[in-house]
Amino acid sequence: MTKLQSTGLFYISCAFTLGVALTVLFTTLKESPRPLSQSSSAPSPSAVTVDSLIFNEIPTALSWKWQKPASTCNPTDSPRYNRFTQNKYVDAVLARQIGGWMSPSQAILALLLSRHQHDAGICGAVVEIGVHHGLYFTAIMQSVVGAEKAMAIDVFEDQHLNLDRSGSGSYKIFTDTLTTHSIRVSDVDIVKSSSLNIKAPKVVSSVGGVRFFSVDGGHDAMVAYNDLVIAGNSLVDGGIISVDDWYNPNIWAGVTEGVFRYMSAQQLLPGVLPPLIPFLHIENKLLLTTPGYHQMYLNFLKENPFVQRLTSQLYTAPVLDNWEYFHIAANSSVMTQTWREVVNS
Repeated sequence: MTKLQSTGLFYISCAFTLGVALTVLFTTLKESPRPLSQSSSAPSPSAVTVDSLIFNEIPTALSWKWQKPASTCNPTDSPRYNRFTQNKYVDAVLARQIGGWMSPSQAILALLLSRHQHDAGICGAVVEIGVHHGLYFTAIMQSVVGAEKAMAIDVFEDQHLNLDRSGSGSYKIFTDTLTTHSIRVSDVDIVKSSSLNIKAPKVVSSVGGVRFFSVDGGHDAMVAYNDLVIAGNSLVDGGIISVDDWYNPNIWAGVTEGVFRYMSAQQLLPGVLPPLIPFLHIENKLLLTTPGYHQMYLNFLKENPFVQRLTSQLYTAPVLDNWEYFHIAANSSVMTQTWREVVNS
């Protein structure tokens, strides 16, 4: 899917959410299309600013069909990282030695869910858009087994591409974090670019189908929507997408909007956008998976003894297509001990 195709889908989903007929949408876009939630003062990539071409790209986008990527690894392979390296990472997170915004509970769940994926025969690459200094990326990287590959996407020092000034990444600090935690920089395909210039085929051709995809890049609605399109089209069956700041309306309402646009668009355009189903809301992250695996993850969360120590409740939300999902709140009093038991189990 091209950047302009993704942009076309974004506008269609806006019309669906607002209850506007497609015919009215086409007329409106042709007369005066405008990207949603984009600051007029921030510089933007050329693909976002070529408004006159957006209308003409919509029919092409509608004719495009999603194809699920295949897994290219073996989930029974040995873990790449041992308990010593994982414990070292645990210590760094608890001591807040890695720059970023994440509680230990989010890393615990990433590790637990990754192990469950492998137990269920699901394998694939780990990818993050918006790695910052590597706090969450290191967590998902510590979960890889065998030949599973990894990709990190960030603008790093090219902050003129950071449309909403969310975060401020550093290539040197990121690679130093990897090295400190026994991750070879050469094992990670590091892409220094705006995600608006990335397509799902580039991800899949580089690292194969993705098992765990973290979306934590630009927090503008269009960028968040674009990143979900990339992640969804890269995901293997049973893969997980983690969306950061998905419900932080006082600061990053654009991410919430981008998620809702995607949820609307996947109903409007079946077979064009890959369907994603939410199963977990943990603090500021929303985790989604592919159809057929939603109940598997819910059952895992209900039954896992480590998850049961955390404050959790099962919800449904109309804005998330009435799918059941768990909400887990942090409980700092059990975090350290839970970390140790998870890593050493």
